Amino acid sequence: MAAAGAKFAYIDRMRGLAILAVIWIHYSQAFASPAIHLIGMLGQLGVQLFFFASAITLCLSADHRAGEYYKGRNFILRRWLRIAPLYYLAIPCYAVYFAARGEDAPYTPGNIMANVLFVHGFVRSANNNIVPGGWSVGVEMAFYVVFPALYRMMERGWRQRGGNALIVAVAGSLAVSGVYQLYVHHQAGTWLVNNSFGFFSFWVQQPVFVIGMAYYLAVLRGGAPPAPGTVWHERGLLIAGWGAAGAIVVLRYSPLAGMVPPLAALGYVGLSQLLRRGYLERRWIEALGGVSYSLYIIHFAWVWGPGAELVHSLNGDSWREWAVLLPLFAAELLGLWLVARIMWKVMEQPFANLASRLISRWENSRKSAVELV
Repeated sequence: MAAAGAKFAYIDRMRGLAILAVIWIHYSQAFASPAIHLIGMLGQLGVQLFFFASAITLCLSADHRAGEYYKGRNFILRRWLRIAPLYYLAIPCYAVYFAARGEDAPYTPGNIMANVLFVHGFVRSANNNIVPGGWSVGVEMAFYVVFPALYRMMERGWRQRGGNALIVAVAGSLAVSGVYQLYVHHQAGTWLVNNSFGFFSFWVQQPVFVIGMAYYLAVLRGGAPPAPGTVWHERGLLIAGWGAAGAIVVLRYSPLAGMVPPLAALGYVGLSQLLRRGYLERRWIEALGGVSYSLYIIHFAWVWGPGAELVHSLNGDSWREWAVLLPLFAAELLGLWLVARIMWKVMEQPFANLASRLISRWENSRKSAVELV
């Protein structure tokens, strides 16, 4: 087996592409050109790429740390200190940001507490407006709750029954998503709408994680490189899955909106294989991936604020908008990366180191106790 805890550069490239897509969609919303809006809509699929990369990373970590004494406690601490400190800082910062802009936001005690406890993914009024983009953090944290048991079940099934167990797991996740969508349709009388509370729910997004876990067990667990003759299959899978998901998004076809996450995930199986082959080996993409969480949290404040004002100064002139589209995006991206790098050093890295120190202390204490017995 490959060293599961190794820092795989292709996963950072995956995260880098994901954050590029997410920033792109929010950046494009400031432009008046309908064509730019249309292209920008595809950026929403970057969130599913984040989920897919997260599933792989968690599986790698679970295998690498299988010998720990306090696996459950350690898992919770690592993930909480990875996500919570920066998210908690973002809550008051965005409250001040929205207030300064004269924008109403539902900063009620209940909504704030739902975000503090990371249950806002199940609370409509708190889901995506206390911290912009917070819905995906809520989905991620909900997945952390079920991951340890789900991975044990899928890993055991895979060892005993091979790929059939993984097919059952993916089919089960799709069935859960389908039942939820039918429930929403029954209650509201309409199908899920893209970027609605129902679409953002854990129940609709969870197949991405399950597909990522199945891919890890079926393809990555042994650490074997991609087969030399399958590159066109991988490209075809990427184009078919991502293209189908993108078509549903662009065409706004609500009856199939709930299929966007799993279709995107299937495409990302192909993307992952291509990245493992060395495609898009660019250090700047990996650098973005290394600070992608900080970038995700902070970018809204710029692209919806000063960045949007810069775009609005073009007065909707289509020619000027197209002329500045990519240069301005590159400039804003560089500025955001510099700030995110600082946030990573000041917030993310120190708390990650704290988690490592605490876990090392617990594990060493337990090891010493066992040796004395």
